Amino acid sequence: MEGVIDLETSTCALSQGNLHHLEDGTAFLLEGTVESHNELEPAVLNGSFRIFIQQPRSRRIYIAVDRLASRPLLYRIEGARIRFASTLSAFPSPHPLNTAAFAAMLSSGFLYGDDTWIDGVRWLPGGTMLLVEDRSWRIERYWDYKLLPDEETDEPALRSRLAELLITAVERRTRRCPNLGLLLSGGYDSRAILGCCMRLGRKVTCLSWSAVERGGDDLSVARELSRRAGVSFRQLSYEPIEIREAITKTVAPFDGMRYPIQEANAFVSLRNVVTHILVGDEAFGWNATPISSEDESLYTVGIRRLRRQACWQKFLQPRLRDSLCAASDASLARLYTKTAHIPDLHDKKDYLYVTERLPRNVLPGRLFLDKYAEVLNPWLDNDIMDFVARLPRRHRLGKALFRATVRQTFPELFAVPMANTRLSIERFLPTTPGARTEELFLWSAMYSALHSEPSLEARLVRAVFSIQNEMGRPAARAVYSFLAKISGVATATRLGALDCLDAIVRAELVLFMVENLSLNPGPDLSAFLS
Repeated sequence: MEGVIDLETSTCALSQGNLHHLEDGTAFLLEGTVESHNELEPAVLNGSFRIFIQQPRSRRIYIAVDRLASRPLLYRIEGARIRFASTLSAFPSPHPLNTAAFAAMLSSGFLYGDDTWIDGVRWLPGGTMLLVEDRSWRIERYWDYKLLPDEETDEPALRSRLAELLITAVERRTRRCPNLGLLLSGGYDSRAILGCCMRLGRKVTCLSWSAVERGGDDLSVARELSRRAGVSFRQLSYEPIEIREAITKTVAPFDGMRYPIQEANAFVSLRNVVTHILVGDEAFGWNATPISSEDESLYTVGIRRLRRQACWQKFLQPRLRDSLCAASDASLARLYTKTAHIPDLHDKKDYLYVTERLPRNVLPGRLFLDKYAEVLNPWLDNDIMDFVARLPRRHRLGKALFRATVRQTFPELFAVPMANTRLSIERFLPTTPGARTEELFLWSAMYSALHSEPSLEARLVRAVFSIQNEMGRPAARAVYSFLAKISGVATATRLGALDCLDAIVRAELVLFMVENLSLNPGPDLSAFLS
């Protein structure tokens, strides 16, 4: 979808996409998959979409995205015109680099707010529309994730209602999908989708991947679940790739909004296997990690303040560091304003997960997968999200109600134990004997230049493991322990190592976006990137 709206005449010239016309003269273009489009109101549509609507009689035009902006739409104000498109490459020069996007990628590994890489080009937030009328424009919200718990209802009744919603959501998404796949892991979310497919009698092929299979990992659990469910199973071909290849292959479909897709080769092999792929992205409630400040509510969803990251304090020149830290602080201040109406920190966390992490980190990664099989997200059904938003907090923390419901509804699927998280991490690793340090860098998506200089690798390993992280994350300690083991480094100051390794990957992604979009980074950023 791509076009230019003239504010003076309330007309639009579409340069990509074919309009459909209604009897009343309304013209529209709908891209994506929705349950029904008998009505064109964005608030009514249930699915993954972006839509353009022109109403000649009222001289109104609006463009809108679904609740989570799973199919992005970008726009730029150009005097009396508004240019909109689904990709950054559609916007003509100039392309000044957005400092806030640079800071977000370095600190958090994904963009947030309405930032894009091009200064002046904005991302249309989920649940909103850009409305043009009376020679003016505005962003109007048609939906928000409002956490408004109902009066306490007995838990059995809540479980029963959620089970109905789960099965209905899968039925809606799979009505016209003759060649259906399910990306099956060893956890709750995709296991629940499998249970719903069994109840509905849907023919589905379960899919998983790993560099090497180990008993108890995601691959082996998925294989056993498929066998017990009596459905087809297929192991996707997978070979780990180095960071330059991962960035080059994967970030363009989502305009560099997030970290590259390391398992790209596995997803490419979907092309000849299925036409539609079910995935378990969800909003049942973010983790139950105790939090005591607004910064921690951001931190738990992956949004970090740049000035608190030790690695960038060491690596950035003072003037550039101050500029990026100021941009990072300003972005976080806007997020604080966005959540100011929510008094409880855990509710803030859930709100930020649904409105920031899901649309700007999780779902953009699905745009790469969508190139090879159409992605279906049943757990992001409108009715499910509305139901969860009305749950008392204790049922959302750690997805408590969802997990209890799935165990009660599909007990036969829990005869197979949950996957071992540590082993599932290992599926990213190659199996080359003796490649201990290389494994560390490959899993952390390090680029190949380091592999050519063992002495440089050794020095960098020692350097990154000597930097103490500013905020310990208990959930990540198993990862750090594992990294320390495979790298042969035994040190009490290893916290922060993965962050520092990731930092190099993020800088590499910034460089790719600068080159790919011909961005103008300015003198300080140019010096850093060179």
